[in-house]
Amino acid sequence: SAGPSHYIYYIQWENDPLYVKIGYSSRPLQRFVHFLTANPHRLIVLRIQTVFSQDAEQALHCEFKAFRQNREWFAYVGRLREYVEKLSCETAQTIEEGLALCHREQIIVRSF
Repeated sequence: SAGPSHYIYYIQWENDPLYVKIGYSSRPLQRFVHFLTANPHRLIVLRIQTVFSQDAEQALHCEFKAFRQNREWFAYVGRLREYVEKLSCETAQTIEEGLALCHREQIIVRSF
């Protein structure tokens, strides 16, 4: 049987479009809801991709280290932005369906 799901997510705060967080979670929706408690602004989910392990996150952080600002936050410009915008997101629909009604106003899932 298949193992647990692993996801890399690319998110940003609506009021701060110059930065993107590249993070990992096996339960991204719960992670996003948790983030809302730390910031009064709406969360923009740019992309979510299924990966095989958390190693994928480290590889991305290494690949885009020139863009790193602070920990998992990166400048959303140039080659990094092009990379993210080219990603498809097979899980976008699932995430949107899973959003509790109370969070739909605060977590925006980009359609692309």
